[in-house]
Amino acid sequence: MEKRMRLTAKCSKNKGKCVSEDYISNLSSETLVSILSQLTLREAVATSILGRRWRYLWTSITILDFNATKATDTIQSGPMYVKWVDRVLGQYEVSTINEFRKS
Repeated sequence: MEKRMRLTAKCSKNKGKCVSEDYISNLSSETLVSILSQLTLREAVATSILGRRWRYLWTSITILDFNATKATDTIQSGPMYVKWVDRVLGQYEVSTINEFRKS
């Protein structure tokens, strides 16, 4: 069963507006990068749509997992895979990679 984050809402009685609190985005960048390091590269890149702070956060992870073995992935090997890896490394910001794997 998948766990989901529960958002709490603060409602202002005066203005009638509710604001949801996002506790995950309040974590430090180092903590978020550590969490993203546990994901495959595609999953980490997908988090970039969550907001401005998340947009390039994936480029700071030091473990690159180029997992392209799922049945839905069209990039499994060959020239397209090489282009994908080159494109990712071109956007990468850190100078040291601790782990580079193709699962």
